[in-house]
Amino acid sequence: MIDFTKFKIDIYTNKETPIIDNTNLSYIEKETIDDLFVKIYYDKIEIGRGVILDFYKEFENIGENGNIITKIKTFSSNGNIYERFTNYGQKIYKLKYLKSPPIKKEERKVFIKFFADEMNTYVKEIINKYKNIKLSYISSSSLIPDEIVNQIKELSSLEVANIIIKNGGQDSKSIETFKAGVENSSSKYTLNESLLSLSDQYIIIDDVMGNGSSIATILKKLYDKTNKLNFFLIVAKDVKI
Repeated sequence: MIDFTKFKIDIYTNKETPIIDNTNLSYIEKETIDDLFVKIYYDKIEIGRGVILDFYKEFENIGENGNIITKIKTFSSNGNIYERFTNYGQKIYKLKYLKSPPIKKEERKVFIKFFADEMNTYVKEIINKYKNIKLSYISSSSLIPDEIVNQIKELSSLEVANIIIKNGGQDSKSIETFKAGVENSSSKYTLNESLLSLSDQYIIIDDVMGNGSSIATILKKLYDKTNKLNFFLIVAKDVKI
């Protein structure tokens, strides 16, 4: 049984950070870090370490009624109000949600390669420090993590092991708390032990981190099997959770 209260997620960055209601996740100012560098702990043991390339949307912290709150930046066009995305967030949005018409195949390839090239910088750092590294990913209906990991495979020559099984479960977008997220992820994600090597460490690829409960739960399950620190690379972090 995974106890959600034992998770601690620390995100280090020199960027402005949002005000959130998530006692399991903290932002820590670090002047030397341009991206979002993340450490995940369970019961004070570090089980995962990774990088998120940027926030999903642009935001600002403003004073309102004596409190500091986070608001997503907006812009107007043709009489409509739209939220502003970061460069990474805009690309993810187009890949995930443009349906009629969908993003062009060539543009999709450019975006996927852009993410893979950025992530491969960190892959190189990991494989320079650790031996027996394999790639894995959290599969998505959008196929974004699936395609990114295959690009990184070509760039790094690392093996891809599809060790994460995604079962039926609640859509993470409808989950409002870290506790509910861990409860959902505990049944939604299992490990394919026939492909899992206990002597290896894994770099898990994903597209968006919400409140962190999914990747934290997966890393806990992986640590329980391998007793090793594992890694992750994610394109964007949701601002509000």
